[in-house]
Amino acid sequence: MKQELIPTRSNRYGNKTVEELNEANLSPIHGYEDLNITTLEEIIERLAPFVDDIQKYVHCAKQNCSHSSSDTLTLDESAAIYLYTMSTPVFSRLNDALRAKNRDALKPWFGFLKLFMSALGKLPSSSITVWRAIAADVGSSLLEDEAKIWWSVNSSTTAINVVEAYLGDTSGTLFAIDAIDGKNISNYSTFPEEKEVVLMPGTRVRVKSKPLSYKNVLWIVHLSQETTQSVDTSNIVDSIHTVNHSTHSTPDSPSIFPILEDLSNPSIFENSPILPPSEDNAPKFYQSSRRQIIVITSIIFVSCIIAVTVICSVTLSPLSKQQSIPSNTVTRCNFSFAPMVPYTTGVGPLSVVSDDFNGDNRSDVIIANFVDSTIGILLGLGNGSFLPQTTIPTMRSPSEIVLGDFNGDNQSDLVVTNFGNNTISIFVGHDDGSFSPQATYPTDNSPFSAVVGDFNNDNRTDIVVANEYSNNIGVFLGYGNGSFTAQTTFTTGIRPLGVAVGDFNNDNKSDLAVVNIDSHSVSIFLNYGNGTFTTQTTFATGNSPTAIAISDFNDDNQTDLVVTNQDSGTISLFYGYGNGNFSTQITLPAGLRPYGVSTGDFNGDNRKDIVVTNYSSNNTSVFLGFGNGSFSTQIVFPVRAGASGVAVADFNGDGRQDLAVTNDNNATVSILLNTCQ
Repeated sequence: MKQELIPTRSNRYGNKTVEELNEANLSPIHGYEDLNITTLEEIIERLAPFVDDIQKYVHCAKQNCSHSSSDTLTLDESAAIYLYTMSTPVFSRLNDALRAKNRDALKPWFGFLKLFMSALGKLPSSSITVWRAIAADVGSSLLEDEAKIWWSVNSSTTAINVVEAYLGDTSGTLFAIDAIDGKNISNYSTFPEEKEVVLMPGTRVRVKSKPLSYKNVLWIVHLSQETTQSVDTSNIVDSIHTVNHSTHSTPDSPSIFPILEDLSNPSIFENSPILPPSEDNAPKFYQSSRRQIIVITSIIFVSCIIAVTVICSVTLSPLSKQQSIPSNTVTRCNFSFAPMVPYTTGVGPLSVVSDDFNGDNRSDVIIANFVDSTIGILLGLGNGSFLPQTTIPTMRSPSEIVLGDFNGDNQSDLVVTNFGNNTISIFVGHDDGSFSPQATYPTDNSPFSAVVGDFNNDNRTDIVVANEYSNNIGVFLGYGNGSFTAQTTFTTGIRPLGVAVGDFNNDNKSDLAVVNIDSHSVSIFLNYGNGTFTTQTTFATGNSPTAIAISDFNDDNQTDLVVTNQDSGTISLFYGYGNGNFSTQITLPAGLRPYGVSTGDFNGDNRKDIVVTNYSSNNTSVFLGFGNGSFSTQIVFPVRAGASGVAVADFNGDGRQDLAVTNDNNATVSILLNTCQ
């Protein structure tokens, strides 16, 4: 069966050409408003020819969307927004139909459009500055005060780093848009961290000032949204047959507005028109110092766009632990990876682990397929290649998979966090590579990640789970026979995502470090030795920390931390003092939206290196360690779209550490073989 996935989670936020924004059939759309559509299931048959696996996507959306009894949106309206934001062809095919010259192309989408527009109509409108990108120079062709109509559903974001990936390799245009009635769908999105704001079909924008160019490579265009029509109604259904009345007229105003004559601008969703922000109440980016800040922003973006390949070793020394850079007497190889080789997985692979699961002394990989709700097993052939995956069902939306020996038989067992089901699954492994049927244990809301360790000093393997939307961690103590106690919870920061285990105060007890994506912090929990922990001590990270790993990066026999900061595009290093405390962070630039992190020795110098997956750059970054807590600048290796989980292992038996990287938006795992010589 054909499987087509969108290249990245966030490519709703950019276009390759400006024509993708402007091109359209200008005739209004009639007919969908009269449909009696109340559930997403009713649209499946009509969309099946245009979106492969639409039934699976609809099922996933309804199971995973944000919805409560107090919500003003119906379950299916919430799911319609969730489906629009999923890593599927839905949003691109919808917008293709909206822009099609033949209006009949949109008719199969009427049912979805009815639910989607109804959902957006119930959300409040926001006057806010948002961002979009074009992967080409269009700024030079735009004139001050020029007006444009954007015909499709236009996703934008308040997080500027989200759009960086869509500025193009050699040129790009960044739109800063003063929206007057954007619809913030973050609470209903598959990826709430993207801070998505939807501008409705038929949005009219005007070039507010002369586009700014930085060396003709990057253009920054300041746009303001304009109210073209207003209808005094707050209900989308009631407004369908209302006659429009123009509230703004200019010589270049189009005579007909797209989508529906009564729905050409989202301001109709509010009882009162929303005025565009004045210079006095505009965001700081656009006040008196805006030109200076825009230039600074331009320079930052240009550094991401052009290939300024001044390769140097930048060393950062940790506070009171500064040491000299090691001499070249250390034996090391000429480090690199061979071009990646992709292997097919399920849909939405997020996490990967490696071990020898079938006893043939070859490294295998197992992957958590988030959308498919399976784990995929790829057995290694010992030469760097793998057999096609076999799958085992999990509960809904597995987000991470972790290895442990839960019954003392020296075989690798699995614990899987089921993000969409509020459970963990335990799979007991056998020496032939098979696993017993899963046993499940309830967690709190949205378990995202897990670690294993002995947290009560009984020589049995326990589990700790980060429950993202309960703001806690859950501790499951193992009985040593593959079964566990019910969880005991400990409060974390807001939205804990990643968790790591180590001994942070040298008392031979397993402590915990947890990153909190919305608190922008890492929480340290010291272990009392009986399965309970101190209250958290927090340390500031960059913006939106996602994953964490531990190692000793400066050879002082103390445990250090490395954290990926998704919205900052950095990693944070914390150097341990051996008493449960850590230095303040030192940051290194990574790629766009760094996601996963692990450690290894990739150049054979017996010093710890770091590998990071960059979700929106579609690559991995390797930071070679000097052994004193400092690192080289990142060395980048391409993978596929949506680089997420990473595992370090030797896949071809040459004694070098290779990589397996899951590609969330490409349904593959990339194998990168170490060619260090």
